[in-house]
Amino acid sequence: MGSVTWEILGWNSTLTKLSFGISIVSIVVVSIALSSSFFIFTYAAEQYVHGIGYGNGGLRFSSIVSCADGMHFFQQSKLEFDVTASTSQGNSLALGTWQMSFLKSDEAEQLLKKGYITKMIIDNKKYTMLGNEMRDDVCKDVGSNVILSGQCAYNDPIQFLTSNGEKIGSTTPPNGDKVYHVFGSVVNCY
Repeated sequence: MGSVTWEILGWNSTLTKLSFGISIVSIVVVSIALSSSFFIFTYAAEQYVHGIGYGNGGLRFSSIVSCADGMHFFQQSKLEFDVTASTSQGNSLALGTWQMSFLKSDEAEQLLKKGYITKMIIDNKKYTMLGNEMRDDVCKDVGSNVILSGQCAYNDPIQFLTSNGEKIGSTTPPNGDKVYHVFGSVVNCY
C-alpha cells in the first residue's frame, strides 16, 4: 500500500522520497528553533521592589489601626516589604513578604501584622501589590487579602488596604485628623 501512495502522488523515485523526508525534518528543526527563540524573547527580566515606611517613630504623629473592635493607637510603627516578580508569556508571578510592626509606649514587645505578596504590577514607577495576611497581633483577624500601593519614590505615601476593612495610618497635628497611609517612606523599584 505504501508504494501505491507514492505512485498516486507521482513520487516514484528514491530521490523524490529522500527530498520529501529531508523537507519534513527541516520544517521540524526550524519550528523547534523558532519556538525556542520565541520563548526566550517573551520572558521578561525580573522586577524587584523594596519598601520601608515609618509612622514617623512617634516624633510627630501617632500610628493608628482601625479594627472591627475600635481604634488602636501606637507610638511607633514600621512597614517593610520585599517583592520579586517575573513575567513569562504574559503571566506575572510575584513572591515576597510584607510586615508591619507596632509599638506602644508602655510595651516593650512589638505587635505584628504580616503576610505574603503574590502579585505585583509596576506601571510608570507606580506599584500595586496583592497578597494575604498570615499574622495579625493587632486586630486578630487573620486571612484578609491586602493591597499595598504607591509610587517608587522617597517620602511618598504607602497605601495599605485590607479586604476586611481595617485601616492603618497616622494622626496629624494640630487637630489629630486621621490619614490612612504611611509617611516617611522609601520605595525602590528595580
